[in-house]
Amino acid sequence: MKLAGPLSVLLVASHAHPAHADELDAKRECVAESDNGQRLRDSGKLLEAQHAFVACAAENCPAIVRTDCGAWLSAVVPRIPSLVVSLRDATGHDLATATLWIDGRSVTDGAGGNAIQLDPGPHTLRVQHAGDLLEERVTLAEGEQGRLVRFVIPVDRATSPTSKPLDARAWALAGSSLVAFGVAVGLGLSARADRTDLSRSCGQRCSDAQLAPVRRKLLIGDVALGVSALSAGGAVWFWLSSAPSPSPVASSQSPLGLPSFITASGSF
Repeated sequence: MKLAGPLSVLLVASHAHPAHADELDAKRECVAESDNGQRLRDSGKLLEAQHAFVACAAENCPAIVRTDCGAWLSAVVPRIPSLVVSLRDATGHDLATATLWIDGRSVTDGAGGNAIQLDPGPHTLRVQHAGDLLEERVTLAEGEQGRLVRFVIPVDRATSPTSKPLDARAWALAGSSLVAFGVAVGLGLSARADRTDLSRSCGQRCSDAQLAPVRRKLLIGDVALGVSALSAGGAVWFWLSSAPSPSPVASSQSPLGLPSFITASGSF
């Protein structure tokens, strides 16, 4: 129902009985809100229509406009669907610190279990908590009230162990690597000093018996150096094996496909 008739009556009445300019503007605004509310209602934008009908049902609006807007408001409110978002961790505890977005808009009171009114149709919900980003898409029907959407978020990594303790074998091999490297360096320096002494005492005429201790120290030093390298490699391998695998964080640009984390149910 359009209010072209009432608007004409108001304009004629204003010429017959001049009114204050701002009073006439207020009446025109009331009529405009009533027309806008009907247009929004018919296009499925029930939330905006509700606001428009509230405005034109105000006491400062003409009685005929106020009556019609009040009736339209009473009819449109039951048609507005709503949903309730449940945010819990893997242990079943409610989360009050998670961030909720609906259709890209931050909802500050949605994490507290309050019903959220939305227009009928598809909506995208995203929840972020401690680095985890989950997404769910729902389609609300007219009059659907209290649609429950559950998000189950992994236990907060800030308050739970993020990795198993470093493998003790990594520590043992790291220690062995340092000890073997120290032995290799010590023997190498000792062999160098012995060779310097021999070059001073016998030079090129040193016998095999005199050179044997130097060669033995060099050989053992080489073996120790090899043991140090192998131990270091083993320590790195065990360290990497015990490191935690990074938890994937889904992009907010696409569906996550995490049915084990997200479930939805509804009631009418």
